[in-house]
Formats: sequence, C-alpha cells, structure tokens
Amino acid sequence: MIRLIVLIVVLLVSIGVDFSYGVNSALIDIVSRSIPGSIIQKPTDTPQDRAIKIVIHDGGKFCYAPVFSGGESYTRILRCWEQGVSNARYDVFQRISYYIKNTWLCITAPESVVQGEINWDYVNLRPCTINDPLQRWIVKENAFWTADERYRLKDVGWYAYISKTSSDYYNHTLDSSMNNWVQTVSTPGNISIKTSIAWHLGNTPYFINSRGSKKILRQSTTILKAVILLNTIL
Repeated sequence: MIRLIVLIVVLLVSIGVDFSYGVNSALIDIVSRSIPGSIIQKPTDTPQDRAIKIVIHDGGKFCYAPVFSGGESYTRILRCWEQGVSNARYDVFQRISYYIKNTWLCITAPESVVQGEINWDYVNLRPCTINDPLQRWIVKENAFWTADERYRLKDVGWYAYISKTSSDYYNHTLDSSMNNWVQTVSTPGNISIKTSIAWHLGNTPYFINSRGSKKILRQSTTILKAVILLNTIL
C-alpha cells in the first residue's frame, strides 16, 4: 500500500513538470554517463516558436490565430499582421500548441468527426496532453493532417476545420518560411495526461465530461480502471 502511494506521488510530480524553458542538455549528458549501460537519448531542440504562416487556395498568405467566442475556442485565418495572431510550437509529441494566459492549448481535431458522427466540424483549442490522439498532427504534402493521415486541416469561412470528404474546400498549405519550424523537434511546453474520473453515488456510477457529470450507461475500460485505482488507494 505504501509503495503504491509513493509511486503515485512520484508520477504526479513527474506529470507536473513544466518544460517552458527547455531541457538542459548538459544535465542529460551527466545523468547518462553516470548510469552504466544506459541508452543515451538525443535531447529535444530549442523551440522555434513563431506564427504559422499558410498559403490559401487563391495564393494569398495568412496566419493561424487562436480565437475564443461563445464559450468555445477556434483557429481563425487572419492576415499575419492582424491582432490575435500568436506564436505556435510544433513539439516532439506532434502537437501544435499556443501558450495563452499561462496555459498550453493545443489544436485538437473534433472527436465527432473522427468517430463518424458528423461529416465536418471546426478544430478547437484544448489543454495540451501527451496521450490525446486528437492533438497529434503530421505534415504531409506540405499541409497538416491528423496523425492517422485521414483528415487534412482545411479552412472555410476563415476558420480551420476537418472533413470526412477530402474534396471539401478549401485546402491550404504551409508557407515555405515554415520549413525550419516544422523540422524543429521542439521541447514540449508541458507534460500532462488526459484521464477519466468516475465515482459511485449509491448504486449509480457517474463520470466527468466537458459539460459536467453524467451517469455511466456503459462503463468503458478506462473508467473502470480509474475506479479500481481509486478504490485501491482509499
């Protein structure tokens, strides 16, 4: 029991580490040398944060801008000199992140599209985590795609979105000035883990979602594991 609690405390402390200022490569080298037979891993690159510049379908050059409206967050397409355009980071976890009001927010694909519930929807900004596949983006054909290469990041009405239909308009590509930014394996701004929280009230199980608490009609493996872990600790 004591070992379990200690392990959880260590994990929580590790999760809370902030990498805003990068990793000291000299420290990594010292630690690697002190452990016989250890595998020396290459440290991440110094971040090259900058505004994401794109070329839209008619050849015009614009930039991504995080915007907040009606209680939701979006990625808007603006002139690069306009207010609201912010520097972004493409990190080692393939996340496109913005540091806004002391919080790292990542461009996140809409789950409703990925799960096939609707044909298209806007991408949103969500707190960055290292285990959310909806926050992983690769660069293919000089454009952003979800990590599974199924959905290309497009724009409509000056907002970024993804669609199940590849022919939907409009496509845009990264400007050539973004090449160095894309190739930089940046240190992540944060390391947080997305997980489920569930509990029992009487004989009824509940879990937390983005809109509050909700009854569990069919328990998922993730939620069951969270409940089992909580019961073990208590």
